[in-house]
Amino acid sequence: MILNVALPIPVAKAFSYSVPDPWAPFVQPFLRVKVPFRNRIMTGFILGIEEGNKPGLKEIVEVVDLFPLIDARLVDLAKWVSHYYVAPIGLVLKNAVLPSLQVEKHLIIATNTDSLADLNGINFKKACAMLGRRVVFSYFRDGLLELHDAFSGSSFSPIADPPPVPRELSEQTLLVGNIETRLAFYEESIADRLAAGENVLMLVPDYHTIGQYFLRRFSEKFPGKVLWYGSAVKPGRRMEAYFKARNGGGSLVLGSKGCLFLPVHRMGLTIVDRPEEDDYRGEEGFRFDAVVIATKRGEIEHVPVVLGSISPPMDVFKRGAEGSLVVLRRGSLKRPAFNEILMDKAISSSGTLPEELVGIVTNAVAKNEKIAIYTPRKDYSSYLRCFDCKNLLVCPVCGGPLVYRRHSNVLACPACGKAFPYKERCPVCGSRLINFSHVGVEYLEDKLAQLFPDIPILKITGETVDREVKRMNALSDESAAIVIGTQTLSKLYAFRPHTLAMIEWEGLLRIGGYRAAERMFHILSNLVDALDPEDVFVCMARKRKVNLTDFLDFDSFYRNELEKRRLVLFPPYIRIFLVEVERENEADGSRLVEKIENVVKNHGLSDHITGPLVQKRKKYRWRMILKGDSDLFYQSLSVISGLPGVRIEADPISI
Repeated sequence: MILNVALPIPVAKAFSYSVPDPWAPFVQPFLRVKVPFRNRIMTGFILGIEEGNKPGLKEIVEVVDLFPLIDARLVDLAKWVSHYYVAPIGLVLKNAVLPSLQVEKHLIIATNTDSLADLNGINFKKACAMLGRRVVFSYFRDGLLELHDAFSGSSFSPIADPPPVPRELSEQTLLVGNIETRLAFYEESIADRLAAGENVLMLVPDYHTIGQYFLRRFSEKFPGKVLWYGSAVKPGRRMEAYFKARNGGGSLVLGSKGCLFLPVHRMGLTIVDRPEEDDYRGEEGFRFDAVVIATKRGEIEHVPVVLGSISPPMDVFKRGAEGSLVVLRRGSLKRPAFNEILMDKAISSSGTLPEELVGIVTNAVAKNEKIAIYTPRKDYSSYLRCFDCKNLLVCPVCGGPLVYRRHSNVLACPACGKAFPYKERCPVCGSRLINFSHVGVEYLEDKLAQLFPDIPILKITGETVDREVKRMNALSDESAAIVIGTQTLSKLYAFRPHTLAMIEWEGLLRIGGYRAAERMFHILSNLVDALDPEDVFVCMARKRKVNLTDFLDFDSFYRNELEKRRLVLFPPYIRIFLVEVERENEADGSRLVEKIENVVKNHGLSDHITGPLVQKRKKYRWRMILKGDSDLFYQSLSVISGLPGVRIEADPISI
């Protein structure tokens, strides 16, 4: 017997292995198996089974699962994802059945024969360690023991195919509204499904902000019915959600992108809140958009999907405008007093804070009010240049620009993740005159602490939010406080500052690629929606001023932005595939690029290329963009993805 096994590596082909006779009775498609691969043991997925033998094949080590942990519908979803993102099926299946899934640890054995009475009540993992995996598998196959999960007490058995659901129940809805109206709609919809004994799957961008807020809110509304599935909670809580969703009904399962392939029994509804968030982008092996996959899953399983937002992504809005989504408008963006403040220069560490910003903060503090300050950067400085020799401070490993983190006194490289001690001198000429610009949260925190030493200052970024939210909850309602943060501020639904100041928001136009204006719109809309301030001050450098009113009219913004994208053929009117090469030297890089160009040429796709762009710093970097549908590029990109040193990203968010 021969198995075709997909491994979680960036190679599209399956690998063949023979099956030792003792394991032959237990293999079936989409089970996990452990196999030898290049001097190590890897876990892969059985794609197919062939009779016969081939000399020289390596044998599998063992079978991991009693039966597939995903059903036929999720297999169909995985195959679609593999094609849509031109990603090897092994990488997709690894996301579907995560290595961290601790199923065996929570399965309890109940025996049907006195001879195995000693196994009663122990978990499956322990039994395999005591008796050997094949022995326990045999007992289960022969009906001598049963398995029940430790949380629901339900029998653990293959997922049954659900009865067919009428197509009219699987409509997809775009819900446009502020947070209060969205929550009211969600609660009503969830209540109906739970009352019918169905499960609801709800995706939120993260756990520490929106996730915890929704968890508290829905737990009060539906006590005992709300679960969280994701790595942010303890493994026991996560596995409780897994088994109850898989075997029971009447639960609301909250989670982030890790929920995409969660087996859900009697799923009645899928909700995705704030689908515009980049947090839904997955990077485990390949980059994907969880919103796209959740929507496709709804189609496959005939389950209605609701996408709720105050500022939906462009592709979702376009689908609604074209009629492929039902569009509901339930409350517009709140309208605080917007104030446009023009500053003579951008904020820089070479001087003091602009008097306009100091005045806004001083006024809030004098009234014992809370003020939130948004800035797009988190570090002390994101751009360091020597005054004397004019050179940028760049990473000695990859050549990317370095950022300065004052609290740890290090220079960090966002590109490769390396960090280096800051020596307060230029590495090229030795000068101590270093200019810090493109400043962020750390810089504002440092300067405002000097000006307002008696006022609590909180720093809200993706790395600090969990700790700082606890401090925020302890603040007095009647005292002043300054909260400085990045886009993470827009997820603090429980924080209500009187004033919101936005610093260098307009700078996103210079760093955000083709989605720059869309990102600015999302950030502004979600900051106002989440924080509900009474006054908003948009502080812009006079030379970089943008028209604020362009971002305050919902319909006009989407209409104008979509027309721009249509004219230049950018998403959502066309798909983009980014092909990147990075090699240590130019000769190796050039040879690899030549192979890629030959593949594209041989498939007749040369007219679909934009680029290439070559960068030469410490390493040879080469990028090429292909524009078109995945059906057009699937074969060529599948070949290219198998070349060492090549990275392919579908629908990149920054071009």
